[in-house]
Amino acid sequence: MERNWPGWLAALTLILGAGCKMAGPPSPMNVLFIAIDDLRPQLGCYDLPYMKTPNLDALAGQGFVFDRHYVQIPTCGASRYSLLTGHRPVSPRYLSNDVFAEAMSGQPEQEAPESFVHDLRRHGYVTGAVGKISHAPDGRVYGYSDVPTEVREMPYSWDYLPEVYGKWGTGWNAFFGYADGSNRQSRDKQVPPMEVQPGPDTLYPDGWITEAAIALLDSLDVSGKPFFLGVGYFKPHLPWTVPQKYWNLYEDADIPVTPVPDIPDGVSPVSLQQSGEFNQYLETSEHPDLEHPASPAYARQLRHAYAACVSYIDAQVGALMAALERRGLMDRTLIVVWGDHGWHLGDERVWGKHTLSEYALRSTLLMKVPGLEHQARHIGQPVESLDIFPTI
Repeated sequence: MERNWPGWLAALTLILGAGCKMAGPPSPMNVLFIAIDDLRPQLGCYDLPYMKTPNLDALAGQGFVFDRHYVQIPTCGASRYSLLTGHRPVSPRYLSNDVFAEAMSGQPEQEAPESFVHDLRRHGYVTGAVGKISHAPDGRVYGYSDVPTEVREMPYSWDYLPEVYGKWGTGWNAFFGYADGSNRQSRDKQVPPMEVQPGPDTLYPDGWITEAAIALLDSLDVSGKPFFLGVGYFKPHLPWTVPQKYWNLYEDADIPVTPVPDIPDGVSPVSLQQSGEFNQYLETSEHPDLEHPASPAYARQLRHAYAACVSYIDAQVGALMAALERRGLMDRTLIVVWGDHGWHLGDERVWGKHTLSEYALRSTLLMKVPGLEHQARHIGQPVESLDIFPTI
């Protein structure tokens, strides 16, 4: 399978090329890559003033906002595989969450790098990741209910890959975790799709990820080499579990409903899906699908939960930015914020991803390049996740 790098991202390549030629930042730059699960372009910087995302908006104000960024596949593992390898999905094996386990893990090292992280590592970078960068929440190959293994999804990419399990015990338990340490698997799906509890950010796993990422940043910074740090946040993936203070940023009435509540004319229901992922959370007052849309009141509550989770992650990004500032790294670190795909929030009667709709394929992409803050702007031309490999 060959990499196919179209010319759509000429603007992005010029941005980074200009950055390398400037006298300010040293070359090579450090890279902070922040992957946020299920993050559609629902931030204040995407002209959504009701969203409370001050840290991501501030980052966008110093960088580049890609208004029409599209992923290759609206499925977590497959989208991440395409991003990291620069490969288009040319056969069914590349469309599933198992693609890292089947196509990369356990393979002998090849002349071609397994990922752009591997390529950076070969060129002198020290690399580390916390959270969900490939498919598993800790970069290891095991099932949702299994004991973690030491087998890595990306065997040649990482110098550091710490385990951040907390009270949940495993990465997958944390990914589907609740405040009491339980998870969707241990409760046999008898769980709600959302939970709001008072407490600190570490009440839920993403707060732990931030603390571990800042600790890893210290190790990478003292290495004497340029570094690549991947930080993969779980929210706003289901379940929408969030500390109370972020829920309190919104009122249900302030959350707009979808402008496309019904299946558009000319769109076959076969091209959509029955919100199967959402309906695995069995403790819920409604089970919406294409034939039974969510009530307006319940839809607003669900959209409220999603917005609160986005604000929770915004606070985590703010903590990472503060850590870079304290260490004097902001002026020599390229920052990329990427959503692995979009998500229907009742749009076209779907709650979930896994469609070829704009709602599932379009996601967040922000980039801050040291020395180019004065050129910050929105970029309206279409771009795709596949282009990030050759750009970085």
